[in-house]
Amino acid sequence: MRSGWNPELAKRLHRTDPAARIIVEGIVSEVSDVRLRYDQWQAADVIEGAVRRFEDGSVQLFRSAGTPVVESTSGAGEVADFQPDGSFRSLAIAWEGDDWEREISLMRLNLIAQADAGLAKEVAQWKLSLYQLVAYTVETGLTYLELRPLIDSLYVPAAGGTAAAWVDFDFSQSNRPPRIGPPPEHPEQDAGSAEPLAFPGPTTFLFLAALTADGSPAGNTSWVSDPAKASAPGNGCDLAQYVLSPIDGKYLSVGSSQDLPQIEVYADSGLLPASIGFASAGNRISVPGASAEAVIELTGQGETPSGSDLTYEVSADNVSWTPYRDGDVVGEGALAALARQDFYYLRATLQPNLEGTVSPTLRALGAAALRRVDLDGLARVSTGGWSVDPVTLRGEIAEATISVNRDGPRDYRDLATELLALYYTKELTFKVWVGHP
Repeated sequence: MRSGWNPELAKRLHRTDPAARIIVEGIVSEVSDVRLRYDQWQAADVIEGAVRRFEDGSVQLFRSAGTPVVESTSGAGEVADFQPDGSFRSLAIAWEGDDWEREISLMRLNLIAQADAGLAKEVAQWKLSLYQLVAYTVETGLTYLELRPLIDSLYVPAAGGTAAAWVDFDFSQSNRPPRIGPPPEHPEQDAGSAEPLAFPGPTTFLFLAALTADGSPAGNTSWVSDPAKASAPGNGCDLAQYVLSPIDGKYLSVGSSQDLPQIEVYADSGLLPASIGFASAGNRISVPGASAEAVIELTGQGETPSGSDLTYEVSADNVSWTPYRDGDVVGEGALAALARQDFYYLRATLQPNLEGTVSPTLRALGAAALRRVDLDGLARVSTGGWSVDPVTLRGEIAEATISVNRDGPRDYRDLATELLALYYTKELTFKVWVGHP
């Protein structure tokens, strides 16, 4: 039974005369049902929590929006001076607390693509950019802001006609949603000064732009607003607006203003565990028609970076579940009590790291009926080497040569010759691992 790297195996391998060795096994596949493609993950019928399925066949935890952490109510006003050129209107979110790893998942803006029905609609897409306030200075009563992009700008097509409509900017679809970051550097104050800091905590600025089809600024647009408000309190943050002017690589804050534009901001404090699997009658993992000589081997593969984890479970009745490792065999070891049958229910649980910032990646889940051919003592493995780029951390595809000695009389009925003569190449797999019998 393969049980993975463990202290007992480490002791045997690290001895001066290592007792562990390279073991080779020939595998003949009779029937296999391993889910590893995008369309197969899309058909999963056991989903608890939020997961995202990628076209490369991987599955990761998903950051769901939840409820807004701050929102401004709609009023009877409209603002049009939000284009980031010259003096323009910008919204700022002042975050509270010390959770600098918090991620922004979604922003919804109530926008009007054709403010004047009597004029042509110019806007083809909306652009939203997020900036972190990294530092600010106060000179002769004027506040200068140093801003840094949090993430690449998001572009959303401008659909609809003259009516106001919500436009969603979904940052959760990014491989790395924007994190709010630390508080800005600020001017030193005299000890005992009672004057509050202008920006005491992490602050995120929003720049909205309306663009034509060729990317130039579009006119005849507006943003629904509340003329009676200049700010709005939220859950762990506050929303305010400022009028900014670019100057010498920084932005001059010329004060806040009324007419608070309508927006909903969603953020999360981390990833949460989730499960995905296959359990319905027509969607179970099926391995019918396996011969008596074949074993049922379960597959569960993926990556677990930075403290994240993957747990694989199997059930014969969709009621009682048993954890397993990739390569475990039904009726052996941890699965000794699991009945041999033509189908199984499988699921995987994705667990983020302790901080909730890193997701594991699930690659494959399934089972196969395999006939195992013991080549221990007959096969020899020689490698062509391997390498890893220290900059990108990408490795070469490792290559190895497996040589199998002929055994017994020279009658062409040795194990190696029969293995290659009786089966097509596509039916054969060789597994190589380090272990101790």
